[in-house]
Amino acid sequence: MKSIGQDIQYSQFYANVLYLSPAFAGSNQTSRAILHSRLQWPGLSSTYIGSTLSFDHYFPRYKSGVGVLVNSDFQMAYGGNTYRTLDLGLQYAYQIDLSEEWTFRPGLQVTVANRRFQPLAPYGDQMNNQVGQIPGQSTSDPTSIGAPSFTFPDISAGGLLFSKKMWVGISAHHLNMPTQNFYNGADRLAIKSSLHAGMKFMLNQSGTSRRRYGMNDGENEVSFSPVLNYKMQGRFDQLDLGGYLRYNMFVVGSWYRGIPFKVFPNETTNNESIILLAGIMFRGFNVGYSYDITASKLVRAGTGGAHELSITYNFLLEPVNKKRPPKNRKPVCPKF
Repeated sequence: MKSIGQDIQYSQFYANVLYLSPAFAGSNQTSRAILHSRLQWPGLSSTYIGSTLSFDHYFPRYKSGVGVLVNSDFQMAYGGNTYRTLDLGLQYAYQIDLSEEWTFRPGLQVTVANRRFQPLAPYGDQMNNQVGQIPGQSTSDPTSIGAPSFTFPDISAGGLLFSKKMWVGISAHHLNMPTQNFYNGADRLAIKSSLHAGMKFMLNQSGTSRRRYGMNDGENEVSFSPVLNYKMQGRFDQLDLGGYLRYNMFVVGSWYRGIPFKVFPNETTNNESIILLAGIMFRGFNVGYSYDITASKLVRAGTGGAHELSITYNFLLEPVNKKRPPKNRKPVCPKF
């Protein structure tokens, strides 16, 4: 048996920025904690749950951001077999002011990743616990099952270029293409790359903060941000295209996932889903909920789409020198 896996695909990619790219570590110019969870296809008998917990902080003196990322993926197939992933990543990003208008942030991530497979029931020849035999080891074929759990290093990198109105970033995960299999072999995890970009259009005149040094949640802001996120891993690719509308503390968004001009066998169009989002920003908290409406032939299976919840807390820090607030250069990407 052979399987090839891909990474979790989150709809609220800008709410889970450290998962999107290590270049976002410290990008909010303060401390930030993010909890993100996705329930995929709840209508099926199988279970797919992806979760991410992250924390990052910016050190203005060194123009550096650091972050820690814990990522979990739980899959339970029909019949009870489970597959779990658990990743612990450390991130570093450096902020470079290229000009009065443009800023660049390169980032690096080093991850320790674990994969664990738990079959519904052990094989018959795994029940032999004779002296000198490792419990759970197959007596008939020592290589037939392999280790039920293994750990490996993983390297990722990213870059983010932004101004006061727009941004464009790239990221590449699994640069070392680690071996990821429970059997003897050389199957390697394909590099996952991403191109993400967008622009913010202010629809009101002021856009100024009601609180002198508030962290965006108190802003009198009305804006629209068209965005895109193109992902590719192995022979698979996907495009998210849409936008966010913000009215003060409220945010709504909608985007399309798919590549209509690229058709797979037995498909008339490559449509994956339509995504709807609603969010609120209040006193440092950003809370967003999104739902994926299945648009492909999977709708016939009654998948139930996908639910996604994001909770972000931005620690509200006062400037060290209140008479001269620090120069604030951070991406204008949406918070969801």
